[in-house]
Amino acid sequence: MMRNLVGRRPSASARARFSFRSIVTAVCCLLAVCGNVHAQDPETEWGKVSDEQASMMSFPDDPDASAIVLFDIGEVSFDDQFFPIETRHRRVKILNDAGYRYGTFSIPTFTELGEEVVGLDAHTLVPVDAGGYREVKLPRDAVFSERVTNGVETRRFTLPALEPGAIVEVRYTRRSGSISSVMTLAPWMFQEAEPTIWSEYVFKRPDELVYSFAIRATAPFYAVDSRPMKYGRGEEHRWVARNVPALREEPFMKAASDYRASVRAQIAGFSIRGENTREFLQSWKQLARTLLDTKPFRYTKPEGEVKEKVAEVSTGIDDELERMERIYDWVRTTIEWNEVNEWFATDRPSEVLKRKTGTSADVALLLTTMLNAAKIEAWPILLSTRSHGTITEQYPLLQQFDYMITLARVDGEDYFLDATSPNRAYNVLPVRALSGRGLVVDKDPGFVDIEAPSEYRRLISYRAMLSPEGVFEGDLAASDRGYSALEKRSFLASHADEEMVAALIFPGVPVAMEDVRIQGREATTDDLVTRARVSITDRTQSAGDYLYVTTSLGGNLGENPLKKPTRSYPVDFGYARNESWFMELRIPDGYDVESLPDDRHFILPFDGGKFVRSTTIAGDVVRINQVFELSRTIYMPSEYEPLQKLYDYILAAQDDQLVLKRGGEEADAGG
Repeated sequence: MMRNLVGRRPSASARARFSFRSIVTAVCCLLAVCGNVHAQDPETEWGKVSDEQASMMSFPDDPDASAIVLFDIGEVSFDDQFFPIETRHRRVKILNDAGYRYGTFSIPTFTELGEEVVGLDAHTLVPVDAGGYREVKLPRDAVFSERVTNGVETRRFTLPALEPGAIVEVRYTRRSGSISSVMTLAPWMFQEAEPTIWSEYVFKRPDELVYSFAIRATAPFYAVDSRPMKYGRGEEHRWVARNVPALREEPFMKAASDYRASVRAQIAGFSIRGENTREFLQSWKQLARTLLDTKPFRYTKPEGEVKEKVAEVSTGIDDELERMERIYDWVRTTIEWNEVNEWFATDRPSEVLKRKTGTSADVALLLTTMLNAAKIEAWPILLSTRSHGTITEQYPLLQQFDYMITLARVDGEDYFLDATSPNRAYNVLPVRALSGRGLVVDKDPGFVDIEAPSEYRRLISYRAMLSPEGVFEGDLAASDRGYSALEKRSFLASHADEEMVAALIFPGVPVAMEDVRIQGREATTDDLVTRARVSITDRTQSAGDYLYVTTSLGGNLGENPLKKPTRSYPVDFGYARNESWFMELRIPDGYDVESLPDDRHFILPFDGGKFVRSTTIAGDVVRINQVFELSRTIYMPSEYEPLQKLYDYILAAQDDQLVLKRGGEEADAGG
């Protein structure tokens, strides 16, 4: 029985087929739209291009646009067996070479639901000197099928004859042969990474199917209609968005789909011949219990092979936390993740144990099962990775998930575990898993908050002598913890020790080193400690009697990662960050300090972070302390401007210099 789970107890729809007599839970209808407007449809006849579309070679409202979605029209209807039929017609104008990516299309199909793509047409309309276009059709042998995950394939193709000014056009129908497919209708996205002139979504439902609509509207829709279907019994819903601005991926951003205008049709129930609506969705509790009846999820009943391995790995270890860590370490160093994200295991834990490789779900369920065999409370957690999008907890659908980790409880404290990397200690989750919330699969399931169990912490000390020729020579001591240690350990797995020091501790700085010593390279909770004798050149300039010294030696920013002037969605770093640099520099004989780098102080509002640098001098020794801290993982759009200014401030500070001048006698002798 789960205890102290945060949040509600609804949701998780199973991979199993659902019949008409399946079940339903209440679903919210989140309507955030403007009133009905009847808009004139664009010209969408196949291959017929208007003069306006033909002449368009830029988009004044977005000079960075590399392509323009002229129109994108989708429609969902149902056949007489209530199987969904999805059609799409899409036309895109390519403006420059960067827009060629819009000539490649991927059509996902849930093969396990009997989906298939039919009626695929695609061509490129290439402009000709005399005016107009010539048609270049997609060759039939240019369409490939690729397996994405279990039960999901994609039809992929790239249109021929791509060039600036060309128009690519695609239309197809996707049909399903399974009632379960009514649960898995993909949301319609009105917004893309390039501007969209017209995006339209039509949903035609028969009276027998009851749907609610979850709507995300970043601006009022151009048209919203609901009316009886022209033919047959049912209702037709229509949404149109016009002149939709681009929404491009930016640094420290979760899934763009979380912020795009969209409509998701959500099945709520089924009725026939006027009978009462029959439930079509399960609750999270029902779905979790359905999962627990499948063979891979019987993690509380470990098989013999699993028990034997647990006994071999952990026998004689009385401390429960140490036993958890020992089992975790065995899994992360023995079972190879095949880099496939999955929420559902491909096989029983004993089979994964034998073949020693598997998906994220295979690894997580094996770890969970081994912990239970070692008398440690543990449960699998289903989640959606950062790039996959935020879970809507009101909807009990397993298709929202794409990943699995493990929750272990030791002495009343919870530990989130992911053993998919040999370089990651148990107290560090991969960034992809830091997505907010996850569903604990148990007889009494619930959602829990998933936060970074560690931070990025780095402490570096460099004590050096500066020669008259401008060469630094001294001793480095660096200590890395959490995500900083993970970064270094992952790099060390395929690079020499000297390369790690040069690339990650002194990025962009010409260094030579000897006597490099690294402690803690194994993935434990201990710090990774690096020591070396380091020489640095090309950080000084001389002009007559003056020596100009750049004292910013490590952790340099190449550029501000926050380039956009404004931002309408949060900046999400995933984890907190703390970097401290201390440099002690002994100046050469015959030189005096003419000026020190200015002290720097930039404090973010609401204790969000800071950049602080102080410089002192004692005799012939200059000491510089520098701290960069981001104390929170998420910053709201209202905090974007000061956060952007913080990075600008750090960049400016990197150019500050220590100025030295040769003393009078030395200067006279040199003259």
